[in-house]
Amino acid sequence: MASQLQWLKRRDTCGADIAYLSARYNERLAALAGNPDTAVNRWTQTWHLDSNYPGVGGTLTFTGQLPRLHFEIAGYNGGHAGGDDGDVVVQGEGASYRANGCGLNFKRSGDHVIVTQDGDPMACGQAMGVDYSGTYITTSRLADKPEADLLSLKVLDNSRQNVAAHALLRSDYQALVDTINMSEGESPDLDHLGAKVSSFFVRGLAPTNASIVMSRGEELWIGLLAFDANGRTRMRYYTNVAAWKTMVPKTIERWHDDIDTAIPVDRMP
Repeated sequence: MASQLQWLKRRDTCGADIAYLSARYNERLAALAGNPDTAVNRWTQTWHLDSNYPGVGGTLTFTGQLPRLHFEIAGYNGGHAGGDDGDVVVQGEGASYRANGCGLNFKRSGDHVIVTQDGDPMACGQAMGVDYSGTYITTSRLADKPEADLLSLKVLDNSRQNVAAHALLRSDYQALVDTINMSEGESPDLDHLGAKVSSFFVRGLAPTNASIVMSRGEELWIGLLAFDANGRTRMRYYTNVAAWKTMVPKTIERWHDDIDTAIPVDRMP
């Protein structure tokens, strides 16, 4: 019963994607027939980097007939990306690739492939900060993975703060999550509010994709860079502290000015 419910959950994520639906039904038929999950036990499919950060990810696709396979790997970290491809010969549950200074090792274990990298990253087609190394999981496992939020990313400390952030930011909650790519660490609280202060930015896109979060219990002060309808960068200031609705804390002002003093500020309701 548990396996059926789990399969139904995966199936329901397919939407109108016929190919994805077909793969899910083939998996279920194989399981009911007493055979291993066909997606879990094959090299030739698209695998996804198991990342906890929305701004970091990658895919690994194998095609061909064992033992000779062709691979395509791609990764991104914020605004930086990279990709490479080549041919490998699978031996047992592993394969290695060496060409022009790029070295990649693939080891498959059930429902995941572990990639390790050696050699020159630039030789593997990577931009700064992009790393192909990691664990790559099946599409069905990716669909089951919970979406990142401010709590799982350790921006906030507890579920009460997270609920408060949802209520305050509404549709901008996800926009804030999307900026949690690189951390500038904790900053001083210039307003002496006793608040925890953390700032973040997206690698390669820092002047336009960044945020700062001040938290004291469930009290929040947030600065979020966003584009207006004309594609111009603005800062949206949010707080759920009534006395600070019309005043931007010095801490956030300093952060704003360090990016660009000319960025307009919108005080959000």
